[in-house]
Amino acid sequence: MLTGSFKTVVTNTDVFVVTSSDGGATWGSVTPVLKGDPAQNDQFYPWTAVDSKGVLNVAFSDRSFDPNNIKYGETLAISTNGGTSFSHMRVDTGLSNPDDSRWFTNGGQTNGKATFIGDYNGLAVGSDRATHPIWTDMRTSAFPNPPPGRGHNTQDAVTADPSPAITLTSTVTFDGVQVTTSVNFNVDTSTMTLTGTATVTVVNATTMTTIFSKSFTISLVFGTSLGIKFILSAPTVPLSLAASCTVSIIAGSATCIVSRNPDINLNGSVDAFDLSAMLASFGATAGSTNNNPAVDLNANGTVDAFDLSILLADFGAPVF
Repeated sequence: MLTGSFKTVVTNTDVFVVTSSDGGATWGSVTPVLKGDPAQNDQFYPWTAVDSKGVLNVAFSDRSFDPNNIKYGETLAISTNGGTSFSHMRVDTGLSNPDDSRWFTNGGQTNGKATFIGDYNGLAVGSDRATHPIWTDMRTSAFPNPPPGRGHNTQDAVTADPSPAITLTSTVTFDGVQVTTSVNFNVDTSTMTLTGTATVTVVNATTMTTIFSKSFTISLVFGTSLGIKFILSAPTVPLSLAASCTVSIIAGSATCIVSRNPDINLNGSVDAFDLSAMLASFGATAGSTNNNPAVDLNANGTVDAFDLSILLADFGAPVF
């Protein structure tokens, strides 16, 4: 059962889940679907569906994306433990303004009736476990033509792409070369997997001659964390480089940071051996007897706390 909380004049409505294991004779504790900053402002019009593996999905309209608490998007929350805790992601591609709704109007006049966005939200889970939230969208740019006989011009029911794409292309100059990283991923929320390709191209920053270029096939499970990190190796000479990529399923975005390869011993993982190698050279500079340029990950001439923070941030990440 889903409930709403309407306790204050300055609204801050929330979505809660309450479960029963005995057909409704008794109920467990009330669990908020969102907590902390994501729960600010209003969340409303909840809908729930359970897939064939018992994963609980909750979709609702969400004003946490607008600091003025007016425009709303759509959030999908997922629980793999029966509603005890949730991860969540934003699934709309643009906010809707309820003030743009004039369903009962004629020629833009209200005719004495209130603005009405309708309670047309829904949620369905297919046999393939793909989740399909549905909500009322008010964006003029997305829906410019009103149906015949209606005074409104921005109201339509839409659904999220069940396999949203995440793309990125970034170019940076580092360590005397220019590194371009491109990713193109699809997200499958039913299997909680990220699949697609990533390409790293390294060229000489002066002559623009290609030094290295490779396309990687990526398939990773992100689970309930709704985020994942991986390393793309670029074995250039004299020192191997890498792009450390982080994908946020919630934000639908990716970032890739270039450094010398944190997989220092090139064994396919960022692990304790790499940490040991860095600690052995910690504090070293170019003239030090214990200097190892490969562990100076940010190439600033000193093996320092910045290099250690890069390695620790990538620790345990898969290396391609």
